[in-house]
Amino acid sequence: MDEPDSDVSNCPECVEFARLVTDYLDGDATIEVRQELMLHVHLCPHCARLLWGLERTIECYRSESSCEVPASARRQLWEALMRELRGDEQED
Repeated sequence: MDEPDSDVSNCPECVEFARLVTDYLDGDATIEVRQELMLHVHLCPHCARLLWGLERTIECYRSESSCEVPASARRQLWEALMRELRGDEQED
């Protein structure tokens, strides 16, 4: 679990990471952006876990060529990831 004082919603780098991570994962980020994101991930355990989880999820779905992710599941995943990044409490 994250340390109590690690509020990522107050971290401009984490907010920027969340904004740019989709381009990075899609392979559309520039070299400069990729380097910036990798530096941040190296320094931020929260974003490192987030990126690792996203990469593993994408890898899993790509390995299942017959598996189509429903739009509602994609929306729920992104909403959950953004809540996690902002440090919101988990909704039950």
